[in-house]
Amino acid sequence: MQGGGRGAAYDWHAVNVMFFHAPKGKLDANDKLFKMIASTIHPEPEWQRWSNGVVAALYQKKQEELAKQAAIIAAFRQHVADVINGVTANQMAGANQAFLGQDQLIRGVQTYRDPATGGTFELSNQYDHAWLNGANEYVMSDDPTFNPNGKLIGNWNQLEVVRPQP
Repeated sequence: MQGGGRGAAYDWHAVNVMFFHAPKGKLDANDKLFKMIASTIHPEPEWQRWSNGVVAALYQKKQEELAKQAAIIAAFRQHVADVINGVTANQMAGANQAFLGQDQLIRGVQTYRDPATGGTFELSNQYDHAWLNGANEYVMSDDPTFNPNGKLIGNWNQLEVVRPQP
């Protein structure tokens, strides 16, 4: 095999398997004879088939290795793209969360969730406890022990504060 990288070519041939000898000063006189002898030399068909099979197997193996390399490179490139996309998505999510937090801070609100329905509401950020009744009325308090049930008319469900995700 010549070279070892991509595009390598396999070449095997007999070198110095036979040689001819002529007496000193007689080589040119035998030129036609030597050319005729050289033109009649042919590889045996069985050896030629075997040799061609070996070369074909070497080329096949080389193609398989190149396909494996290409698959590894493609998988690595996809991994790099996935990592970059993941980092970008996390950065964007963080930026969006920061924006939402700033937006709510400026407007003086925070998000509450109704555990019964999963619905969310923006209410004043001045209180950490809020309740909702069936008439879409809200009651808010700073007192963690306050419960409007029994003190106010109606059935009140406590809402959960939704804290921004880090």
